[in-house]
Amino acid sequence: RLGIRRILGVHDLIGATDNGERASIFTVEGGGGLFADSTELTALYNGGLRILGLCWDSNELAASAWDKDDYGLTKEGGDLVDILSAYGIILDVSHLSDKALYDLLERTAYPVIATHSNFRDVCASPRNLTLDMAKRIAARGGIIGLNVYPAFLNDSGRADKDDIYRHVDY
Repeated sequence: RLGIRRILGVHDLIGATDNGERASIFTVEGGGGLFADSTELTALYNGGLRILGLCWDSNELAASAWDKDDYGLTKEGGDLVDILSAYGIILDVSHLSDKALYDLLERTAYPVIATHSNFRDVCASPRNLTLDMAKRIAARGGIIGLNVYPAFLNDSGRADKDDIYRHVDY
């Protein structure tokens, strides 16, 4: 054992934080191949899955931020969102296209997170969130984590701590 507490719910997270323990949350980035009726989803949940991002790149569930044809959330993706919400699995909107993110927000009333997304008003990358997206995530109790990849911090290709601070301040 590595001495890392597995987080299965909010009480585990609070306990680990209060006790200064190392902790881990099982996440999947890019849920392609998972469907609402799959036994794999149940197995992943039973194994500790608590956060899932529907796509890393485009797949049968949702369009990614890089898609020229922003088809949003597919029927399969919407069905999976319903099941994930019922399980209490947190949806990560990082990598989603604009339409897919808005489709997801319409589909579920639960908090969502953007584990590694910056702000489009600071850096124009389509991978970054608009102010409206950020406000909607925050309004439902979600959180936004920053991405320190230089292309998502500024348009120069090189970044430093000041670029990170600009996103934090924003």
